[in-house]
Amino acid sequence: VAAARNTGLAAARGKNHICVDPDDVLHPRFLERLLACQRNGGVPIALCNYRMLRDGREWRPRRGHCQILEREEVLLRFLKRSIRVVSPAILVDSEFARRNSLTYSQSISFGEDVHYIWRAIAASPSLTYTDAALYGYVRRQGSTMSASSIAKVLTGYHGLRELPEAMPP
Repeated sequence: VAAARNTGLAAARGKNHICVDPDDVLHPRFLERLLACQRNGGVPIALCNYRMLRDGREWRPRRGHCQILEREEVLLRFLKRSIRVVSPAILVDSEFARRNSLTYSQSISFGEDVHYIWRAIAASPSLTYTDAALYGYVRRQGSTMSASSIAKVLTGYHGLRELPEAMPP
């Protein structure tokens, strides 16, 4: 997955990018709302909440609102899981991503998306977050999230151990 996402990021020519999983569901106003949050906040990254869905069922996210947050608050809230986000629910300014070498680690087989989230947050002095669940993560039998071996899961642990180097002082 990381290699495919990185290939897409390298080929992308738009002002922003987002790596959406092909089997998940986006709220019809997903991009519109994230772009507005990013633009109104004057920040390179906009994050949104997500919701776990079973078999592609539709949902109606609550209205939510955009908050401009400083990096340290986002890092702490993400650690405590009071900010819920998955990497496909992150809109990133493409030039910002290139300047900060934001790519998905290909040495991590499980959790490369979480690794990416930590690095993206750490690179941005401030960003926006909306608690509206605009991204629908479809959990399916046999998916990476539900059927990974312990060896695969442990690659994520090793990748996360490297994160302190990417964190601000």
